[in-house]
Amino acid sequence: MSFREYSSSLRFLKTYIKSYLEPCSHGTLSDVAEKLNQSISRHGRRNTPLQWSITIPKENPLKFKLSDDCSFILNVDLFCRIKGEAVPRCFDTVTFKLYSVAFRIWSHNKDISYRSEWDADELKEKLVNKNGNML
Repeated sequence: MSFREYSSSLRFLKTYIKSYLEPCSHGTLSDVAEKLNQSISRHGRRNTPLQWSITIPKENPLKFKLSDDCSFILNVDLFCRIKGEAVPRCFDTVTFKLYSVAFRIWSHNKDISYRSEWDADELKEKLVNKNGNML
């Protein structure tokens, strides 16, 4: 995929997943797509690689609606920082310099706990507070 197609793909993705997003996140993917278009416009036709980035900050993540089809009430959000470089003029070749995407799953159910046979050890460390009580 050409770098020029990234912004239209983000807009398509927004249309496709909009019904799953919280209203406060409806404009996030459009904003990211617009910033990519601005990067191309500012760069113009210079014979140098285009440096670009996509950022959805942790403080203002892409938020998904509450899950209503499972036994637990869960929120999911996503934040990311992606940086890359596109070759001069046609932008057909993209090289990723940094790729960091995080999904967070938030539970509103106080009965959820760590299960040693299923869950990663890192999860236990995050669920157990300094007094050794499960959160």
